[in-house]
Amino acid sequence: MDICVAKNVTQMINIPSSIGKLGSCLQQEVNTANAITPIIVSTIKMFKNDLKALNAQLQICQPTSNSCIDQYFINIYSEMSTIQSALSMVQQFISSAQQDASTRNRICSDLVTGDIQDAIQNIQSAIPESRPETSNTNKSSEPKIGNDVLEF
Repeated sequence: MDICVAKNVTQMINIPSSIGKLGSCLQQEVNTANAITPIIVSTIKMFKNDLKALNAQLQICQPTSNSCIDQYFINIYSEMSTIQSALSMVQQFISSAQQDASTRNRICSDLVTGDIQDAIQNIQSAIPESRPETSNTNKSSEPKIGNDVLEF
């Protein structure tokens, strides 16, 4: 069995190496997260500042000025709708990035799985099949032809 191991050690070593290839796939997701996180954070901060500005605009109106307050609430409805739409786009961006990452990781996993399965198949095909010995001491293992019948 030691000869078998020696002959196939390279293929056996490749299996953990193949598993290690998952690391490069996961590193891409770290890179993606590092790239998109600042964009998302700055966009949310912008929305926060928009809300603060809207709140400050209400301070322009005198508490007794109904037309100013009415105008404020008419405009804030439109502005809030715009902010909600923009937040929805951010959510779609995050969902798209997650879907993309999931697809990439599935493909990577499939590739690594295939690589490992091939290595296992190569190792298994390199191992000769063992055949049980028969205890026919009186008969030769070579076939004999006699009277058109094969005898063993």
